[in-house]
Amino acid sequence: MSKADQLGSGRFGGGVRPISARRQAVAAATGVPTEGVAAPTELPVHRISPNPDNPRSALGDLTDLAGSLKTHGQKQAITVMNRDAYVKANPKQEGALEPDTTHVVVDGSSRLAAAREAGLATIKVMVSDDQGATSEELLESAL
Repeated sequence: MSKADQLGSGRFGGGVRPISARRQAVAAATGVPTEGVAAPTELPVHRISPNPDNPRSALGDLTDLAGSLKTHGQKQAITVMNRDAYVKANPKQEGALEPDTTHVVVDGSSRLAAAREAGLATIKVMVSDDQGATSEELLESAL
């Protein structure tokens, strides 16, 4: 059993990367905040909304990708941002997000859709709210 398993899961249902004692000491000495550093590393797929501004309007046939995720697992995390940060940058898109989601996919729409198609409960993520501070930055990140 890993240390993360012993600590339990975060508020989003996935494991949370703890802040190391070294990082806490550096933060105390330098004044650099540790808030937001403990980002989820895995989230339930139903808590991530697809990006309504995804430049790829059609994801195509995801059967092979879904099969690969099911058989071999996920090799690369998708990039997501917190829903509140997305809405702040894109207030007109709030109504286009799936209800009851906590994050929005920035990079990895196909992998998210394939994970759902494969029936996976969770997906590995990297949370990066700074990749979408404006709608232009979000589009650039999605491309």
